[in-house]
Order: sequence, then C-alpha cells, then structure tokens
Amino acid sequence: MNLFWKKLFGGLKSTQSIEQKEEVLRRETKRYNDVRESGTLQRYLELKAIINSPAFQQKKSEYSTGNIRKMKYFAEWERYNQFEKDKNLKSYFETENSTLLKSYLAFKETPDYRLLSNSDEVAKSATLKEFAAFEQSKEFSNYLSLHNSFTVKEYQRVSEIVTTPDFLQEKAFWEDANRWEKTEEYQLENEYAKLINLEDIRFYEKSEAQLAQKQAGWRLVFEEDFNDGVLNTQKWYPALYQGQKLMDKHYSFANEKQANNGGANIVLMGGKLIISTRPDRVVTRAWTPGRGFGEKTFAFSSDVINGSNAVSINKGLITAKVKIAGDKDICHAFWLSGKGQTPHINLFYFDGKKIKVGNFWDNQGMLGAKGETITGISPYDYYIYSLEWTATELIWRINNIEVLRTNKGVPHEELFPVFNSFISEKQQGGTGEFIIDWLRVYQK
Repeated sequence: MNLFWKKLFGGLKSTQSIEQKEEVLRRETKRYNDVRESGTLQRYLELKAIINSPAFQQKKSEYSTGNIRKMKYFAEWERYNQFEKDKNLKSYFETENSTLLKSYLAFKETPDYRLLSNSDEVAKSATLKEFAAFEQSKEFSNYLSLHNSFTVKEYQRVSEIVTTPDFLQEKAFWEDANRWEKTEEYQLENEYAKLINLEDIRFYEKSEAQLAQKQAGWRLVFEEDFNDGVLNTQKWYPALYQGQKLMDKHYSFANEKQANNGGANIVLMGGKLIISTRPDRVVTRAWTPGRGFGEKTFAFSSDVINGSNAVSINKGLITAKVKIAGDKDICHAFWLSGKGQTPHINLFYFDGKKIKVGNFWDNQGMLGAKGETITGISPYDYYIYSLEWTATELIWRINNIEVLRTNKGVPHEELFPVFNSFISEKQQGGTGEFIIDWLRVYQK
C-alpha cells in the first residue's frame, strides 16, 4: 500500500497530531478515573439517586405545596376544633368543673338530700333553694345528657392527641410557609446542589459519554514508556523466548550476521528504548537448524527483547510508536510471538528496503502467510503501528490508516511483544538503531 498521497493530502494524520489527541484523551481519562474513584463522586451519585427518585420528588412537592391537611392527625385536629365550638360541650365542662356541681354531688350523698323533695323545707333553706334551682337548670340537664357520653369521650381523646409534643411539632411544621427548608431532605438537596457545581463533578458528567465514544470501548491495560533509565529485565528479557525459557540465556542464529548480545546493545535514553546494531566481533552460541547449538564468531552485534513477562494478550489493540536510524541495510522488527515458531504477527518489519506488515501461521503443516508492503512513508520518521485483533480478524493500521485486514491465521492463544534488529545473510550490514518510544495495549 502506497501512503504517499494520503500523507500529501492529509488523509494520513501526522504522528504528532495523533499523539496530541491521545494525550488529551489520556489526561481526560486519568482525571475521569481519579474522580470516579473519589469519595466525593460516590456521595454525589448517592445523592443524585435519592433526589431524582420519584419518592423524593413527591415528598418535596407535598412539603412545598401542601398545607396543614397533610398532618397525620389532621382529622383529630379538625374534630377538636369542632368540639371547641360546641356550646353544649363547653357548658358541660364548665358545669363539671364548677363548685356548685361538686357541692351538689356531695350533698346528694347525704341523708338531707331527701329534703329537696319537701317544698316547705326548701323554702326555709337558702342552700336547698340553690340545689333545687340547680337541679332544674339547663346547665344541669345538659351535664346529665353529656356525662359519660361518646361526645365527651371523643373530645377527651382528640384533646389528648392535639396536646402531645409530637403533634404540636408537626402542626408547627405544616403551618410554616418555609417548611421545606426545615427538612432533612432539603439539607440533602442543598448538599447535592453544591456537589453538582464542583468542577470535577461537572467534568465527570460531561465526560462520561464523550470518553466512551472517544475510546470506542477500548480500555488501557498495559503501557510501557521506557522512562526507567535502565532496562527492567523482569519485564523485558534480552533474548528470544526459547532462550529465556530453555536456557535462561540469549543465543543467535548462524544464518544471521549479527550476534544477539544479551542486552549489551540496548539502552534507555530520553524515555526511549534503543536497540543498536554495530560492527563488533562477538563469539557466542548460535543455532543451526538440524545441527543445534555451536560457537560462532560474528562481525556485528545487535539485540532482541521479548515481553513475555511484561504482557501477554489474546485479542485486543496493540500499538507502538517506532522509527529507525542509521544505515538501511539492517532489519528491524516489532512483532507478536507465542511459545513456538507460529503464530507470528509483524506490526512493523523493515527488511532493509521497505516496511512490511503481516502474519504467519501453521496451515496444516505448511506455513500460511498474509502481508502488505508499505510505501510512501519513511521508516526514519516516527509512526504509530497498531494491530486490532478480534476473534475473527486482524487489522493493521499505521497512524489512522488501515493498511491490511485478514481473517486468515487469526490466533486463539496468548502472544507477547518482541522487538529486535538483525542482519540477514544477503545484507551487508552496518550501523543502525531501532528506536521504540512507547508501547500500549488495550482491551474491550
């Protein structure tokens, strides 16, 4: 695929612009995650659920627009007011509490009470006259009709209710025009109003949907920016996987012109990992197919690192920013490997002349292959090389441009990243560098 025209007319976005956009997204994502994990957001979400609930809104409406009729014992209060206006009931209690009734009732319990039926005796006694007149009065008649009646008992019941502290407190609440501001719910609403205006909360609410769209569902699961200053060999082992696992040593291939130098040709500088290839007399073990290991003297040295201890993936998005420097007659590769020869996926392979991408797989004992040669861009410039690996497809991209897609040889096993430089038998070799700025792995 020739990317020249896409680059010329802006279809191929610059690496810098993509990185700037990704950096903004990364900062926003970090801030979003920081806010998401904060206690402030948890409280905000808790209050948001409460305040937006139908129950809360109904209560607010009732408290804001309601009146005293919302009282729990409003019926008793209304009944009490009716009783208070009842003249007969008022007269009853006045009579009940009067000294005259008490004297009369006490007198009624004495033998002299029979004198009230003798008009001559009544005429001679002022006290008897008073008691006789009381017995004939409307007040006493009213008292007798209401005494121990349901009306009196009901009045006493509601009177008892409307004089309790709880009732008086509730009545005062409903009579207060600003009653809503006196509730616990109002305090929650006020706290929510303060939280919703916090800058971090506004950012979270605004960013939630936008970030999901920008990220297209991808979640960063691994990142290497090579800022440690020295190679972390617990993550990046300076040898091929087979040498690491079988011998815990590096080895080289007899059909290549460089010795893999066990990390001696790797340096971390300025947040970048650099694999150097250079003229160098090195005597080391070398593998020859059919013969095994033997000692060989190489005229060049270079290196390889594998990330089997750093990250292993089975499907996802793998992306790295790389370039080369120095002589062209050197191969440089960023690829995914497993425990065997295949599957093998090249995200970036410079063969000394052109950039290539593609994959190799075991096709019933034969080597299956799919690839694409990339022209129109220079390996000496930074580009972002990525592979989207799904259950059914492999999709290669350079910056924002898709350069290859296949459903052939899609792996279903864990693979890990490898970076290396080498000189094939047909190449003259020289001095060069493979520069890796960063590596990132995403999953959905």
